[in-house]
Amino acid sequence: MSRKAKSIRGEIVDFDLIDIKNRIMTAPTPETVHQRERFIDKRRRRGSRKKVDEMLAAQQVNESAVRAAIEEERRKKKAQLDAQPHVVIEDTIVSAPEGVESTPTPQKRRIVKTGE
Repeated sequence: MSRKAKSIRGEIVDFDLIDIKNRIMTAPTPETVHQRERFIDKRRRRGSRKKVDEMLAAQQVNESAVRAAIEEERRKKKAQLDAQPHVVIEDTIVSAPEGVESTPTPQKRRIVKTGE
């Protein structure tokens, strides 16, 4: 007869069943099981290596295409900016209110694009 008891939660606990499960877990695995696991691991590694290599190759192709597209976009933007006329405008310097000591501020130059 199995040793059964009721837990605090109200569940029935079978201690003999727990003992049997522990023995199964601690029992050494047979050599055939080890061979089967090794075979499965080898197959998985080979398959995943192929997939990883394919993914890396596709990623490199994609990366080079993206880099080329970005470089082309930069060239177009630079050509557009160079083609537009621009005017250099001096920034105005705001003087400090009376009573506040003003510090010398270097003049800044700002390039403004005109839409002509």
